[in-house]
Amino acid sequence: MAGRGGSAYLHDHAAGGDLLTASLPPNGFPLTAGAGQSLLIAGGIGITPILAMAQTLAAAGADFHVHYTVRHWVDAALLAPLAEVAGDRLSLYCNGGDPSRGVPLETILAQPAPHRHLYVCGPGPLIDATLQTAARCGWASAQVHSERFAAAAPVSSAPAQGFEVVLARSGARYAIGPTETILDVLLAAGHDPLYSCQAGSCGLCVTPIKSCTGALEHRDFFLGSAQKAAGDRLCLCVSRIDAGELVLDL
Repeated sequence: MAGRGGSAYLHDHAAGGDLLTASLPPNGFPLTAGAGQSLLIAGGIGITPILAMAQTLAAAGADFHVHYTVRHWVDAALLAPLAEVAGDRLSLYCNGGDPSRGVPLETILAQPAPHRHLYVCGPGPLIDATLQTAARCGWASAQVHSERFAAAAPVSSAPAQGFEVVLARSGARYAIGPTETILDVLLAAGHDPLYSCQAGSCGLCVTPIKSCTGALEHRDFFLGSAQKAAGDRLCLCVSRIDAGELVLDL
């Protein structure tokens, strides 16, 4: 099986006795310090980061509530430690495959407030429904946080087209093929931009745009709707333009 990045390096170059330098992993889904109340919503294995959040909040004596939905009870991962840390601040839902029997989003998100923050992790449909409901109920985008395990779907069903990227600081020009990402091409050319998740979630590879002759296709989950509409930055790892030339501040 082909690897990439660190795993490929370890297999191809590292040997016994080598000294390797490692840094702490970045947190692309952090808690907001000082929040008055935290609403934590999880579906399925999305409980993994939500449990860690609940443990942190409980240790700090903070106000929180966990809403956890699964298809069947047998799917309820980490239920024992979750129940231990959350106690009566835990609401469980077993929907049997019927989303209408899941988390009552309209009810629990009905009262946004400046001190309340919302966190959601799980299957894409749950995240989408949560974000849409929060927006409909008037939650500020800065108070809504989510984490996904996959890149966003393309913004259109039309086949992707190639385009050109120009690095403003050096004038270097690269062709980006229909199945390539900007990040892939830059790494192959020997550049070293910041990046981590390669799925459009962490925001490390967000890069300012100097100019663009094509239509931007934002495929990330990191930038907010207002940031995407501004058209002045994009995530190198997943986003692109439909055609033409993209000049980046690199």
